[in-house]
Amino acid sequence: MKTTPRAIATLTAMMAAALVTASCQGAGLNEPARQVEGAYDTEYRYDMQSLTGAVSGSVAAWGEPDKIIRDKILGAFRKKFGSTIADTIESYYGQQIAQDILTFFQEFAPAWLLDLPPKLALIDSQLKMIDIQTSILMTQQAEGGFKATQTWSGITVFKDPTCKTSGGLLCDQVSVNIDDLLGAEYPLEILSSDFTGAETSQNVLEMKSHAIKFNYGRLGLYLLTNLVFPDEPGNKLEIRDVILAGINCRGVAGRLAGDDNTLGWTIAGVKVGLDINELIGSCKDGAFAMVNGFVDQFNLPLTIDLKGVMQLVDNNFDGVIDQLAIPKLQGDAQVQLLNGSSKGGAINGLMTGFRVGNNPSSNTNNTNNATTNSTSGDTTTGDTTQTTGN
Repeated sequence: MKTTPRAIATLTAMMAAALVTASCQGAGLNEPARQVEGAYDTEYRYDMQSLTGAVSGSVAAWGEPDKIIRDKILGAFRKKFGSTIADTIESYYGQQIAQDILTFFQEFAPAWLLDLPPKLALIDSQLKMIDIQTSILMTQQAEGGFKATQTWSGITVFKDPTCKTSGGLLCDQVSVNIDDLLGAEYPLEILSSDFTGAETSQNVLEMKSHAIKFNYGRLGLYLLTNLVFPDEPGNKLEIRDVILAGINCRGVAGRLAGDDNTLGWTIAGVKVGLDINELIGSCKDGAFAMVNGFVDQFNLPLTIDLKGVMQLVDNNFDGVIDQLAIPKLQGDAQVQLLNGSSKGGAINGLMTGFRVGNNPSSNTNNTNNATTNSTSGDTTTGDTTQTTGN
């Protein structure tokens, strides 16, 4: 079940309810037995400023696309006509081939094809603050306390993070279905997120052993492929297809070929050339060369260790816990980088949760690629959430 972000105002109200509950529910003889166990829809917000630069500082941009494709075209000449002819073409025409390709990209290709670093920086910004929607099953442990088994349902990021950091109240968010992340070309790889809690006082649980592990880089790659590169958010797109669409190999081949649909010359009395299909094939080989190695850089495992105090809220004093609230999550986040080092530091967050069936926003959610208004962050005005997925 997907949820939408909720305001701090909601959390504050829940905390107030928890205090009232604690004061009103004494140990009277007629007090109903308390029920904590059950399923809850929850949402976490994590502020991970300490991870700034983890993606953009680790992932090197692909080389110059015009020269990569030019080299693949020269390789096709070499394979078809031999090294002597290919070396002659490179010497006399190689620079012009690259320039014609570059001019085509400047006229028709998306800006990120020739200037990738700003997009990597945007991914870093989007990953500084993320919302994670989960379902939690609370179960009583034989030795006391409770165990929370979590199933992730979605991840939400701000489309333009500067909107939130500059104090915006209506900031666009995009929510990604967890099934799309797990079924992506390069899956997210959620390894752990369960936790245990020991009751320290009436309706208060202290979280213990709360470790979250997933591939931070793979999340960044998914956002890059499905949210940053396309004009409109997609789901489960493949990076090769997105880059091929950005390059437009048929257009490149058409720019290079002459009226006879061939790129060729007469050299030493011999007519040599590549037809338009061969040019398209060489262009695609260039696109694949750009992707290979680039995607491998997004293997950045993340480990988060968290601590917090969970309030158990019984709204109507019937003994059944209706809401969960963690107003302050704190801990440490560490990303394992490709060079063997790590990057990270302090992390902060919060959590709100509602027993399944008691979620006040459950009647307004629309999970069919809809746009809904909801409250988010530290405001009482709704940010706009766009849900992607099936």
